[in-house]
Amino acid sequence: MNIQFAFLPGGVMPIPVQVFDPPFRITRASHAILGVRDLKASRAFYTDVAGLVVTTETADAIYLRGIEEACHHSLVLRRSETRDAGRIGLRVLTETDLDRAFDHFADAGLGPCWAEVPNQGRTLHVSDPVGTPLELCAQMPVVRRVLTRFSTWRGGAALRLDHYQIL
Repeated sequence: MNIQFAFLPGGVMPIPVQVFDPPFRITRASHAILGVRDLKASRAFYTDVAGLVVTTETADAIYLRGIEEACHHSLVLRRSETRDAGRIGLRVLTETDLDRAFDHFADAGLGPCWAEVPNQGRTLHVSDPVGTPLELCAQMPVVRRVLTRFSTWRGGAALRLDHYQIL
């Protein structure tokens, strides 16, 4: 990466060069997938305390979103013996961007693969160079927002999940 430097009071700060034509276009943070041991207790926390809305529920997974969100889910809780961050979901702009992402990651030797994932369109699985498991998709079903259905709000009534901090 070509690094440029800006001189600021007190020192030098590296500024990455902007890429105006990336190999593929990520438009937003889409969803996170968490492995949980106790699905019922996790559901209670995320709905009653955080105030997320359940979109769909199965015996092994719960799909949640914020009250302002129209996409099917922004958090997926999956029954698992280990508590872990299963994957970080990112939305790309188009189906073509998914194909470009596949080629980009394959060329980098990162072993991307297509995955069948409920409640979203064609999905790409890959781990980034430091091992973060990613899930990219371009489409997800749209559902009715509950932003103005005040009687359904619970807990913190979280508006949306829209960014992640990965350490």
